[in-house]
Amino acid sequence: MGWVAGSAFVADQALADHIHKHLAVEAQLPRQPQFFPEQAWKTVFRLTDLILPSDGTPGARDVAVTEFLDYYLANSTDAAKASFRQGLDWLDATAQAKFGKAFVDLAEDQQTALLTLISSPANRDPGDLQGKQFFSTLRQMTVFAFYTSKIGIQSLGFKGNTFVAEFPGSCTHQHEL
Repeated sequence: MGWVAGSAFVADQALADHIHKHLAVEAQLPRQPQFFPEQAWKTVFRLTDLILPSDGTPGARDVAVTEFLDYYLANSTDAAKASFRQGLDWLDATAQAKFGKAFVDLAEDQQTALLTLISSPANRDPGDLQGKQFFSTLRQMTVFAFYTSKIGIQSLGFKGNTFVAEFPGSCTHQHEL
């Protein structure tokens, strides 16, 4: 279970089982961090909030995305843990080099500028490759965690396996029935 820099986010059966538990966020996720030290927790919380802000609609903080990622990474392979830590270290080192502070301590416009730089397809700087891979994976994981939560599924309007008398968009031509 886990991901390695340069590869796509990989889910397995154990993660799928945890996702079902994630549907009841408050009841299932540990309250104390298992993987993230305090500074990393703050950084990931800020990153996930920038990716899916609570701006009139539910966002990452509303469904405990950081808690889910902490739980997921705590139960991941050593390679996935090391890769995630390296990504966070890269982000803080880059923020320090460009702005003189750790990422979480930057002003919002500086945080956004840094994330825009590393996520831009036009940025081909080899020094930013690790950051691009890390941020891309973090975005995938954030969206995955959000849309596997109860609120995320509800925001999609997903009704699950429910009977419907009529299927919207289905063929209504009598000759085809």
